[in-house]
Amino acid sequence: MSSQTSADENYEVEYFAVEMGITPVRDLMKANGNDRAALIETARALPERN
Repeated sequence: MSSQTSADENYEVEYFAVEMGITPVRDLMKANGNDRAALIETARALPERN
């Protein structure tokens, strides 16, 4: 698994969104960069959406 998630690759963005249960991932990436560990940490800190 790569240590980065590419905002330019739809399948990577979609996979990350499903994996973390969030949308819109591109906004998250714009605000936090493409480092996968940082994105996971930020996504986990988001309020749960049901």
